[in-house]
Amino acid sequence: MLKIENLHASVVDKPILKGLSLTINAGEIHAIMGPNGAGKSTTGYVLGGRPGYEVTGGSVEFLGQVLLALAPHERAAAGLFLGFQYPVEIPGVSNLQFLREALNSQRKFHDLPPLSGGEFIKLAKEKAALLKMDMDMLKRPVNVGFSGGEKKRAEMVQMGILDPKLAILDETDSGLDIDALRICGEGINAIMRKPDKAVLLITHDLNLVRRFAERVLVMAQGELVEQGPTPAVFAQPRQAYTQRLITSRPEPDPLPLPPLAPGAQPRLQARGLRVGYPVRLPGLRDWFKRGEFVAVLGADVALPPGRTRPPSRCCMTAAHTGAAPLMPDTSCIGLPSKLPTHTPTV
Repeated sequence: MLKIENLHASVVDKPILKGLSLTINAGEIHAIMGPNGAGKSTTGYVLGGRPGYEVTGGSVEFLGQVLLALAPHERAAAGLFLGFQYPVEIPGVSNLQFLREALNSQRKFHDLPPLSGGEFIKLAKEKAALLKMDMDMLKRPVNVGFSGGEKKRAEMVQMGILDPKLAILDETDSGLDIDALRICGEGINAIMRKPDKAVLLITHDLNLVRRFAERVLVMAQGELVEQGPTPAVFAQPRQAYTQRLITSRPEPDPLPLPPLAPGAQPRLQARGLRVGYPVRLPGLRDWFKRGEFVAVLGADVALPPGRTRPPSRCCMTAAHTGAAPLMPDTSCIGLPSKLPTHTPTV
């Protein structure tokens, strides 16, 4: 499906990829690992055709086509999907609008009739269900006001709707809690684990690689330093960096915590915290009225001196407090409403 031979690429005249060669067959999921700055994301950007990344040597063949000769939109129409490490926001454009236009543009490229509104909504509901994502999220502007995990799940829904042949996923696990990571992993399997599809997964998560990838590729300084079947590489890593990577384990702090002084007051304390974001809601005859999105409702936080709390316990978001958004379903259907993350009311 994808064949890369001796690929060299630079960014602002700085060489990043230095002779990358790999082959991905249909039906396979490959994972690329390596330190920051190794060239993992650059590989995805070059394959996707991102401006500013100059190919200085080598070749790439995708489904029998010379990939590097295609414009970015032609690569997408040919069946290549690039998932971003940092998905961008598009204010004023709902996810549903964006995805329907993208899908119908690809269908037009292949001389297929466009999907009607009803047909598209049915497809979107099906793909959103795979990622356990509420359809109301897709009515909101693209990634505006989304948490990191919500952005990644929305991107997986996008992948399901566009139905690519090859998905290049750049740190899809970034910003995901353990449940969202499992859901996204299951979504990748449901959407892309097929005989005519393939995935190139860029990640730092060893467990994700063990669970989903048939082959693992280890990059360092723009080159592949080790590759092979995932069980073999994990069982007998040859390169020193791969050995350090495979054997790395997070170690708990061995120092005992000092006892709390009697009557010690918390360094940080909040009770019944409520945070709301002002939004505009559609009214009659295109007039707008004020509304509110409640992100935190009734949060209690206390941090004694000399103690720490894991982020999952002290992050004050709707996801952790159980607060429900109070925005009606119609608030973001084709309207330029925006969730301003910088002006909350406490």
